[in-house]
Amino acid sequence: MNRKLLFSLLGVEFAALIALMLLASGFPALFSALPAFPFEQIGAGLGALALTGNMGNGAALAIWAGISMLPLIPAIKCARDKSRRAEGVALALLSASLCAALFTMANPESLRACFPNIADMSTAKAVVGLVVWSVAVLWGVLRLLRLFRTEDERSLLRYLKALLYALCALFTGAIAVSCGGALINGLSNAQHGLDGAIAFARFLATALPYALDIAITLSALTLIDALCAQDGPRAAELAHKLARLCCVSLGVTAAAIAGLNALQLALARWLTAVAVTADIPVMSLAFVLAALLGARLIAENHRLKDDNALFI
Repeated sequence: MNRKLLFSLLGVEFAALIALMLLASGFPALFSALPAFPFEQIGAGLGALALTGNMGNGAALAIWAGISMLPLIPAIKCARDKSRRAEGVALALLSASLCAALFTMANPESLRACFPNIADMSTAKAVVGLVVWSVAVLWGVLRLLRLFRTEDERSLLRYLKALLYALCALFTGAIAVSCGGALINGLSNAQHGLDGAIAFARFLATALPYALDIAITLSALTLIDALCAQDGPRAAELAHKLARLCCVSLGVTAAAIAGLNALQLALARWLTAVAVTADIPVMSLAFVLAALLGARLIAENHRLKDDNALFI
C-alpha cells in the first residue's frame, strides 16, 4: 500500500475516533461501554425503529435477522471444506452471539432479566459485547492457524504485511481512544491553564509509544518488501535499522514517562490533581520486543548465510 494512502487512512481513522469520543462524552447513555461498541448503538437504533409502528417493527426485525445471519454465509462455505470446519463452527457461534447481543441491546428489559444481580447496565452491555468480540477473535485465530499450516513462505509474508497494516490501525485507535479520551477528560476537568498543559503533556507521553510502534511497523513493512524481493543485503541492512529503531523506542518511551512524572512532581503545588504513573504500555512493549527479536534473527540469519558462502 502506498504510504501516502496509508497515512491518509490512518488520519481519517484518528479523526473519526476522536469525533466518536466527543460524541460519547455528549451522549453517555448511548456509549456506556467501549466493548459494547457498535452493538449497543445498533441495538438502540433497532429499538427506536421498532417503536415507530408496525412497519418500523418489521424493518427492525429484518435488519436484526440480516445482521445476525451475515456470518452464516461464509460458515456454509467452510462446512464444505474439512480443513475449515472449525472456522465454520466459530462463525455459527458468532452468528448466534450477534443475534442475542443485538436483541438484548434493543430490549433493555431483556438485558436486565439476563443480569438481575447487576445494577449498572453498562457493565452488562460490556459483558455482552465482549462475548461477541471474543468469538470473532476465535474465528480470526482459527483462520490464521489454518493459513500458517497450508500457505507457502511468500503467501505468509503477504499475510504478515496485512497484519502489520492492521496493527497500524490498532495503534492509531489506541492513540485516539485511550490517549485521546484521557486528554478530553483532562481538559474538561482542568481548573486552569497549567492543568490543561499537563493534560496535553500526559497525552503526548502516553501516545508516544504507539506513534513509535507505527514507525516500527512501517519499517517492518519495508523489510518485508525486501524479503519478498529476495534482496538479502538490503534486507539485512533494513533489519539492523529496525533493531536500532526498536532500541530507541524503548529508551524514549521510558524517558518520556519518567520525565512526565518528574514534571508533575515539580509542579505539584500549582496543579489541581497529580496523576503519577510508572507504567509502560505492556502491549506496546511486547510488540517492540517481538519486532526487535525478529529483526535480530533476520540479520543474524543473513550473516550466517554470508559466512557459509565464504566457506563454500
